[in-house]
Amino acid sequence: MAEDDKMKIAFITNNTNYYYGVMPFVLKNVEATYHKLMDKVLNHLIRKNVKVYEDDMVVKSPTLAQHSQDLFEVFLALRSYNLRYMGIEANPEKCQEIIEMTSSKDAKEIQCLIKRLIPISQFLPRLDDETKPMIRLLKKSAKFVWDDACQEIFKQLK
Repeated sequence: MAEDDKMKIAFITNNTNYYYGVMPFVLKNVEATYHKLMDKVLNHLIRKNVKVYEDDMVVKSPTLAQHSQDLFEVFLALRSYNLRYMGIEANPEKCQEIIEMTSSKDAKEIQCLIKRLIPISQFLPRLDDETKPMIRLLKKSAKFVWDDACQEIFKQLK
């Protein structure tokens, strides 16, 4: 966001004045502004390997090697307009809590594991499919038996 524009979207609380350092997506028409900007910046890449949505973009490639090259092109285009992509990262403390967990002995411990997985679930593809054997143990009608399948899933999650 341009320095001159930051003061245009300032707001006041009881004690302090604030302004946004980056473009907030809660303001009116921000999605349209973002989309127009990305159309301009990534014009040569859209429909080739980039899709731009209201507040997001997706880079897709047929191979891993090609994906690295495509990402390089996208970041190069963004930098040429002095833009930065602020990605989402997993909280290392939450990950460490899961790593330090021991195998579950009862339904409460599985509930605790699932509760810890929720904040980082966006980084774990197909988490719901992967944890189905564990989730089945939470049913009241199911007998709690921590088998090899549950243990293997638990090791993969760690």
